Amino acid sequence: MNKVDIHDAATQLAAGRTAYSLARELLGVRAELKTQRDQAIKNLHHFEDQSRQNRVTRREAKELRDTLEQIEAEEGQEIAYLQEQLDAAKLAVLQATANALNCHNRCKHLERSQVCNACGSEPGQYHAPECPAVDAFTAGRIRAGLKVKR
Repeated sequence: MNKVDIHDAATQLAAGRTAYSLARELLGVRAELKTQRDQAIKNLHHFEDQSRQNRVTRREAKELRDTLEQIEAEEGQEIAYLQEQLDAAKLAVLQATANALNCHNRCKHLERSQVCNACGSEPGQYHAPECPAVDAFTAGRIRAGLKVKR
């Protein structure tokens, strides 16, 4: 081998070493890129799962909100109905109280020989338990046979 051949062989050897080291470096970079790609795919799948869970959670929250609004509406209707019932009961109590007071006042002003127009009791007797002039407490005492103020 002559000097030129040795020089060419040395140049080819250096070029081969450079190519080998570049190939090794490229393989390392390729492996790193593959690892990063795998991590990106894993992150993408995780993001998609979270997105699906978010959609499910939002849908469940909307359903719960709709259910709550429906329950509140039903309760509002029930409260309105109960308020109407309460108002009607108050009106009935006021009417009964007015009737009782009216009857009581008439009975009080009757002469001793007259009879109560509402229940037919005579002066000096107790009113009948059904008489509008008698409140519930007094009616209960009359039915039980207990003493009652005249």
